[in-house]
Amino acid sequence: MTDAPPFARFENEIRGALEGSVFVGHSAEMDRNLLQRKLTGWNPSVVLSTMPMARIFAPEQRGFRLDTLADAFELTADLPEGLKPRRATYKALITARLFVLLAEKADPWEGLNRPNPADSETQTPV
Repeated sequence: MTDAPPFARFENEIRGALEGSVFVGHSAEMDRNLLQRKLTGWNPSVVLSTMPMARIFAPEQRGFRLDTLADAFELTADLPEGLKPRRATYKALITARLFVLLAEKADPWEGLNRPNPADSETQTPV
């Protein structure tokens, strides 16, 4: 990283790419917090994290780390040549593949049937 160009050099390009996007990560809250330290004022409207998604939609897994899930679901097949584990591009591609796999397992109506925790604070008990 000592040879990496300064973040400010790419800040506008990064802001443009993130603007209006759904922010997805394996540990998305941590990634979001890291980016927010550099991108003052950036606040994604939707943040989706594949780790808790895996706990919900694939509870049978023996672990929920990205590399464990990548192995379990064979997400490393047919990766572009030269990608290496522990590198950002590799993690982004594996996370994207994991997100698609988990989203396909999800019942699209399940979220509609879950009570909204915010509603319990405002509703009067019957």
